[in-house]
Amino acid sequence: MLNTAVSKAVLQLIQQSTEPLSVQQLLTLLKEKNINPNKTTVYRIIDKFMGLNILNEVVSNTGTSYYEQKQKHHHHFFCKTCGNVYCLKNCLIDTHNIQLQELLPSKGFQLSTHDFNLYGTCELCSTDIKV
Repeated sequence: MLNTAVSKAVLQLIQQSTEPLSVQQLLTLLKEKNINPNKTTVYRIIDKFMGLNILNEVVSNTGTSYYEQKQKHHHHFFCKTCGNVYCLKNCLIDTHNIQLQELLPSKGFQLSTHDFNLYGTCELCSTDIKV
């Protein structure tokens, strides 16, 4: 699975991060470790890990993909100022017992999953704005 130093470094960065990372963020973190793969290589590594079902992909409303280690279903907060993504503790739909099936157009529709993200300004960026 981890055939190269770059693959190992990418997986290690994702595993050590508390928040999902974009390919651009991964490239920056790799550069800080004096590892300089091209963007295509990182995308290939991500595709390999996605195929092995060890990563989750989180897509923002701008189309940017972020990657995190596979974990239980949860939602995310996207900061529109700095671009960072923050994991919410759990699935807000499940914890509030919201019946999504009731929202569908008719009983013939079959729901398989849902997506729910929050967008705004993170605490750090909010502090910077107030100063």
